[in-house]
Amino acid sequence: MSSLSPSGIKNIHLALCIAIAAVALLTTLLALGGGIPQAQTQETLTITGRVINGTEGATPPEGVAVLLLVSGADSGLIATDQNPTTPDGHFEFQDVPAIGDASYAFSVEYAQVFYGASLSLDDLSGEIQLTVYETTEDASVVRVTNQVMVIADIDEKNQTISAIEFVRLSNSSDRTLLPDLNNMGQLSFLRFALPPLAQELDVGSDMPGGDIIPIGTGFALTSPVVPGDHFVDFSFSFPYEGDELSYRQSLPQGADVYRLMVPVRLSTVGTDSLQAVDSIEQEGNSYRAWESTDFQPGQGLSLRLTGLPKPSFGARLEKSLSSANFWKVAIPIAMGAVLAFLLLFGTLKPRWQAQTPLATSSTGPNQAPVDRESAIQEIAALDERFQEGDLAEDAYLAERETLVARALGHSDPSEQGREPPQRDREVPTDE
Repeated sequence: MSSLSPSGIKNIHLALCIAIAAVALLTTLLALGGGIPQAQTQETLTITGRVINGTEGATPPEGVAVLLLVSGADSGLIATDQNPTTPDGHFEFQDVPAIGDASYAFSVEYAQVFYGASLSLDDLSGEIQLTVYETTEDASVVRVTNQVMVIADIDEKNQTISAIEFVRLSNSSDRTLLPDLNNMGQLSFLRFALPPLAQELDVGSDMPGGDIIPIGTGFALTSPVVPGDHFVDFSFSFPYEGDELSYRQSLPQGADVYRLMVPVRLSTVGTDSLQAVDSIEQEGNSYRAWESTDFQPGQGLSLRLTGLPKPSFGARLEKSLSSANFWKVAIPIAMGAVLAFLLLFGTLKPRWQAQTPLATSSTGPNQAPVDRESAIQEIAALDERFQEGDLAEDAYLAERETLVARALGHSDPSEQGREPPQRDREVPTDE
């Protein structure tokens, strides 16, 4: 265990004295009411507003809760508060932090729909107003003012088109369209058509809430549509075959204008379903355009795309070879071809063997291929036994002559058309 030196003890004593003096000085300053800067008091304000009903003949909502969220540009959520409306629709928030770069968001729920507004500090000088509406399930209150389909790109190799549709719509009534999925007898939601076998769907909209539901050849949005103008944009891709594609472009909400736009670089692609209009410059890109007007709800049109690029022979071959369906068909066909070749080879093999020096004459009419192959195998085995010294020369020559005759299809060696081998022929022996 270490011990402190006299100098160390002196240093500790000095530090304690300094700390005691500092605490005494701080206590004195606090007693005098000075010495520590006080944080400046946060400036606040009082916000007043009113919730009104925008549907003609409807009464102002009473007792609905108005929610306030105050958020800083960099600091996130700063304050929240919630107050109900009075019988005439008024509300008030007191002691709200007044911050120059803050956002003041107000929201209220009425008839299952959220309404809101986001204001700056300068917008709070007077009475603010929030408007709510009664609801309807009649989708005819919404009409498409402009729908544009843009061909973004074409994958020639895989024969796939990438497209984006920009839809601008308007609810010109004084009621909010509130879809009811439980009432299938009335279509109360927005619907949009897609080309056959479309995929990679991505939807964006300024209408909050709701879901995207696949229906038929397209999709539906269950978002409430409050009175006013809105947008729905969606991108997708779809396949094609050959150099043309036709499909039914349904327009459930109708369209004041329906337009097709194709980049100038896709010079062969076009349509004969719409009228050609002047080219359009957009974000530095040039587009050829076709359009038609005044489509009634549900009328739609038969859209035909022409001049679509075909893949090269190499691309088609590569696509075929990489296709799972190709191998499902090609493998059985290849196996069948191999089996057919083997059967053909087995049929032709005896004829090939007849060309060997051993088969100097044609086979007999009743000679079976299996019997001839057996005779040839026996000759080989007989030669091997004789070379190893297991057979006498006379026995070897006699038996070999018989096997050769059998291999050639003769029942008797004399039928071979040659003299029987001489007994005194030289036979190789093992050295």
